Parts: sequence; structure tokens; C-alpha cells
Amino acid sequence: MANKYRNEVDVTLNGTKYTLRPSFDVLAEIEDFTNQSLFHFIATVASGGLKAKQALFIFDCGIRAAGGTVDEGALKRDLAEGGFNETVLAVSTFLNAAVQSGDLAKKN
Repeated sequence: MANKYRNEVDVTLNGTKYTLRPSFDVLAEIEDFTNQSLFHFIATVASGGLKAKQALFIFDCGIRAAGGTVDEGALKRDLAEGGFNETVLAVSTFLNAAVQSGDLAKKN
């Protein structure tokens, strides 16, 4: 279950719930992996440019940051069987939490 005080989010892929945390290290890793700033990458996702390996990488990093362990085979299956629309929605939810986390903390 997501801890809102750590800015974690729960997302569902193929019926499986995953908890992801957008820590600074995770966001920096995503920028390095995609070779884009976070805001440019968000625009890429919004315009339909998310790649499957990017989604896998984001989930892997976010799950580990939340203290979870990754079963890569199960995650790949859930990404594939859940469909690309579900994957984009889940990644977008995670990235949205990342860019709004400071604002949300101030409201609580």
C-alpha cells in the first residue's frame, strides 16, 4: 500500500498492484536512461512516445525505491498483458506524482 508521506503511488497492471516511489535517485535514473529531462520525458509519454523498455525500467526503479522486490518475468508479463494503454496510464500516474510531490506535501 502506498505511503502518501513518501509520495508513493499504487498503480495496477494486468490486475496486479504495484507500489512505486518517485525518489530523487529514481528520477535522476529515469533522466539518464531516457536521455531527457523529466519534463521532456513526460511530454514524450503524453505524445505516445513511451517505449516498452522505458516502462520496464521505470517500474523496476520505482518498485525498488518503495522497498519492494521485482520479479522481472512477472512484471514483463503484466506490462505485456495489461496492454499499452494501461502501461501509459500507470507510468503517467507515477510521473505525475513525481512532479507534484512537493506541492502535495505542502497541502498535507
